[in-house]
Amino acid sequence: MDVPVGLVAEDSWKHWCYLFMK
Repeated sequence: MDVPVGLVAEDSWKHWCYLFMK
């Protein structure tokens, strides 16, 4: 449950950053 969480967290902040930058 450590790997998935880490990947999701990274993808999450990246997704938010993308939306905010847009």
